[in-house]
Amino acid sequence: MSKSPAKWLVWTLALILPLAATRAADSERGADLAKRWCVSCHVPGAEARAGSDAGPPFAQMAADPAYTDARLRGWLAAPHPPMPDFNHSRAEIEDLIAYIRALKPR
Repeated sequence: MSKSPAKWLVWTLALILPLAATRAADSERGADLAKRWCVSCHVPGAEARAGSDAGPPFAQMAADPAYTDARLRGWLAAPHPPMPDFNHSRAEIEDLIAYIRALKPR
């Protein structure tokens, strides 16, 4: 059974388009999200004057190798109390992780 060129094109596009639609994580977008959603429980920036200390500061998380990307993804995708569930999209999660990584001391 041969496939028509139109079917081949449809299948090819169906496989390629989702890959093309992915974007790189954006730490600036992550910073905006952190300032909007995370500041009530975390110090989201490198400066210690803004935010709460109910959760670990983002700069501390960035410096601690125990906070792997996988661990952060898990917490952001399926948070456990007392962390609220903001129902972040995958892109938002990746942006937040990129922001946290940008705070890692050089």
